[in-house]
Amino acid sequence: MMARTSWGAAWVEQLVLGNTFDGPELARGRGLAARGGVVDVSIEPAAVAATVRGRAAADRRVRIGFRRLSDEQWSTVRSVVARSSRTVASMLDGDLPTELHDQLVDVGCTLLPGVRDVSIDCSCGNLAESCVHAAAACCHLAGELDRDPVLLVTLRGGDRSEILAGLVPTGAAGRRRGGGGGAQRMSAIGGRGPDPGVPAAAAWKRRPADLPVDFGRRRLPDGPRSGVVAPPADLGFDAVGLERLVADAAARAASCLDASDPVAESGLDLDGGVDAVRRCAAGRLGASTVAEVLGCDRSSVDGLVDAWRHAGSAGVEVLTRPRRMSDSELALLADVIEDDVRSRSTGAVIGGGRQVRRSTDGSWVLLAGDAEGGLRVIDVASCPGDLDL
Repeated sequence: MMARTSWGAAWVEQLVLGNTFDGPELARGRGLAARGGVVDVSIEPAAVAATVRGRAAADRRVRIGFRRLSDEQWSTVRSVVARSSRTVASMLDGDLPTELHDQLVDVGCTLLPGVRDVSIDCSCGNLAESCVHAAAACCHLAGELDRDPVLLVTLRGGDRSEILAGLVPTGAAGRRRGGGGGAQRMSAIGGRGPDPGVPAAAAWKRRPADLPVDFGRRRLPDGPRSGVVAPPADLGFDAVGLERLVADAAARAASCLDASDPVAESGLDLDGGVDAVRRCAAGRLGASTVAEVLGCDRSSVDGLVDAWRHAGSAGVEVLTRPRRMSDSELALLADVIEDDVRSRSTGAVIGGGRQVRRSTDGSWVLLAGDAEGGLRVIDVASCPGDLDL
């Protein structure tokens, strides 16, 4: 029987029981996914693809394939779901009762993929059980299943909209797709008609149009602007308020794009030095200019840019303005490290010559020595237990 747990956790349990991953790799993958290392996720019928960004220079592309259910199996799924009005209501509400798994198993069919129903490939070339990228992608997908269990229909190759439409009796409110086009979804903005919606697969594959903006001739914040049309009264603000929002957004955007002044206010709540590093990382400011702003050597800028890309402002801060940790911070760190923790004026030294530092926003940053005898950022987390120690 399926335990009373989430569908995502149940799927990961299937992978563990089938030895798809070993314990350490699964733990590292879960941590990588929790830190936002899984991006550009594409979910299509019977296939999921994602980019995984670890600490290596190159991103890795992971693809997970699923065995499709046959037409006969989908017919079985529909008949089992239709037995219970509670199950039908749950699916229409975007949920799946866990007892549905047991009911489908009893009739020789299940939505939850077993280890033989899944194939995993990663561009790193490692086997699945030794690939942290594949583990991270699977853990990310498990989280998606927790948020949207009906996603299992898509993973097993089914048409989600068709399955759900078939559960609504003809003549009911929000009529069947073939009889009335489905329920109307009204726009949240007053004055607009029904939102026709866009199929997810079509939206994903559609190439975004180029922005109609000429940055070389953009309007300055104090320059003339087109008139602001008064918004509908039921939105809660008037044309004057909307114009203020437009002016503020334009000022922030113009400042972010302006590379002529290295200490111009960007509106991102960053100090001048950190923001100069951000602009350098984006290719809008030269490294020599950043060195002048920070008062450091030109050779140090590359390391700061790398720290920004790994840990954002926290990474730059702990390299340029390190501080001694408090006793309570050292105690928190010692709770998750088996080796000795030694206090230094810049933070804490742990095994392997590595350091852990704390930024003013509360982030914990892990650093290691580089080839030039300096330090480089290799991990960042909101608590020390999430660092890859």
